[in-house]
Amino acid sequence: MGVSASADYNGPFYNDGNKPFVYHLNGSDTATATMTLTDDKSNTEKGFPTSSGTDEILPIDSKKWETGGYTKLYANLDIENNSSTGQPVNEELRLDNLDDSKSKGVYVADSDKGPILAKLKGWLKDKQVQKLDFYTDKGGDTDTIINSTDSQSDIDKNFDILENANWNANGFAIHVTTPDGGDGSPLKAGGSLSLKIPLSVATKANLKSNTVGFKMTQYDGENQNPTTLRPCFSEGFTKASVNSKPYLVTEKTTDGTYQAITDDVKSLVPDAKSNPIIFDPFGVGFDKAEDQRNDPQAFKTGNYFVDTKPIFKKVSQDGWSIDYSDKKNNVMPPYYRYIWDDSSQLKIVDQDGKTIDMSQGKYATYVSLRKVLDAKDWTMKAGETVDPSKGFESWTNSTGTIKDLAEAEKAGLKVGIKSLSNGNYDVTYTVQDAKFDGDPTVQNVSKTVQVTVTGNGGNTNNGGGSNSTSGSSSTGSTTNTNPSTGSNSTSNSNNNSTSSSSSSTSNNGSNSTSVTTSAHVNTKGTAVYATKKIGLYKKADFSRRNRIKWYAKTKRVNRPEFIVKGFKRDNSGKLRYRVQQYNPYTGKYVKGTKGYITTSTKYVVSAYYQSVPKSKKIRAINRKGVNSYKKASLTKKVRNYKKGTLLKVKKVIHHKLATRYVLTNGRYVTANKKFVIQK
Repeated sequence: MGVSASADYNGPFYNDGNKPFVYHLNGSDTATATMTLTDDKSNTEKGFPTSSGTDEILPIDSKKWETGGYTKLYANLDIENNSSTGQPVNEELRLDNLDDSKSKGVYVADSDKGPILAKLKGWLKDKQVQKLDFYTDKGGDTDTIINSTDSQSDIDKNFDILENANWNANGFAIHVTTPDGGDGSPLKAGGSLSLKIPLSVATKANLKSNTVGFKMTQYDGENQNPTTLRPCFSEGFTKASVNSKPYLVTEKTTDGTYQAITDDVKSLVPDAKSNPIIFDPFGVGFDKAEDQRNDPQAFKTGNYFVDTKPIFKKVSQDGWSIDYSDKKNNVMPPYYRYIWDDSSQLKIVDQDGKTIDMSQGKYATYVSLRKVLDAKDWTMKAGETVDPSKGFESWTNSTGTIKDLAEAEKAGLKVGIKSLSNGNYDVTYTVQDAKFDGDPTVQNVSKTVQVTVTGNGGNTNNGGGSNSTSGSSSTGSTTNTNPSTGSNSTSNSNNNSTSSSSSSTSNNGSNSTSVTTSAHVNTKGTAVYATKKIGLYKKADFSRRNRIKWYAKTKRVNRPEFIVKGFKRDNSGKLRYRVQQYNPYTGKYVKGTKGYITTSTKYVVSAYYQSVPKSKKIRAINRKGVNSYKKASLTKKVRNYKKGTLLKVKKVIHHKLATRYVLTNGRYVTANKKFVIQK
């Protein structure tokens, strides 16, 4: 069902607006039931997709309907015999849920009944049909049967009854039977029957695509292959106006509420531009709607879908998965399905429990994820063996949560350890999670964390021996982070430093220097800021030609902050940070600021404190103060402390690649130096 849309869409119906909409309820060549916008069916377009036995929606742009001055729809039944021999016909057209009040919906006006009956009477007179069944209720119990063999007086009497009957009280149906050869002749070769039923639409009609609204149904024979069309007033819009926005990433709570996620995984979810919403205003299902995903027009009716597989591909590498559609059988949906009229039942909240108003248009829609693996970075001393149990926190599956690594490994969890060229390690935990509905393949979910090695001695490996990687520029692969810092957001930055080692020779025999770092240099993924004037350069060799910009010396809260992306030495062997500037107040990277800066602590230091001051006191210095939270991830905000407030702390902790101060009341605040200062 539906219609083929075109780029020059401008009318109330879903086509070019200048040609009547044609709805082929039955795909056969014998009979076609259509809904049109005008009484002219010439030069019509065939609907998409054509199918029988379905229940589908005809979206009508309510604004264009009103501005065009339209007042009627037309239900048409066209029967043609395109064969070379006479053929019997057995077809029915039914109109249900008409508006008897003639003020709220669709109805047949009394003035339109006469022409309809005249057409039917002519069919009987010319022996084109054998029998007419006219039902004046949707149950089919009250009907008037008129045969072509009846006397003229009986035919006239029955048509008088139909003229005075109430067609709108319960709707009506017209069942047409042509002779089968036993009594008269079948519809001759090349013959046709055509019936048009004008349907008036009330000024304040509220047509909705639900089971109680007005609908047109065509039957092939005695209640065979019923196919239903539900005209529906709706709002038309272009898909691009929605598919240019991000998705709101949520996690379903135990009470059925969807809560916005603050975890870094939200940055991995593809937005609607790269993974567009698939709109289905006709109600034809995901597969058929996906065939029309490049069509520019859509309506706010029916369903819409989001393909979950591109989302899973990204988030499954960071410990997350798609929410279950069938938890008992460990199944997740291949797509999310949304119903336009179901928004009133939906509750989405932020981390503080405040309702998020999705009608504001900030997001394309929401998606729901499920946390599977939780693990953390950790630090060990040079010479120690990598112990994966120090980073493992939990594995949650359909049967429960496992927090012990040994138990998790018995249940199927796998651990992989990769040595990095800067002396650190990547540790990856991998589990089998769930399968997509309709696909027997069980999908994997993994989580990679970093082990930072401190002290002199460079690289160590798990179990002893050497496993270094040579190269002239960056460190080995690490987990991608998207850090944010400060009092009102979550941070991933830290001040851990890495010990140094000397140059090495690559396996192919050529001399090349491994990028190793000294004790004062921050590790990849951590945050640093400039205490004096520094330059940002395109290359590790600093020169006027390569300079991108200068950063002037400024007061503490305005100092430029950078995230360390890697390292590189210049031609003289000096180590440089490869960075991008980061704004902790907006939680976003600054465009056009990727490059290299000095590693000298005379100019650049960690943006985070690593210790508790002797006084065990810190002061809020940011103009917006600093927030305290229930969790170390800086979620579940408790309160805000104004600028100048003196806070008592009892310890400092690491959270991922960041640090937090723990207040004496057990709450957490950021240890970022642009927000607090030690006293």
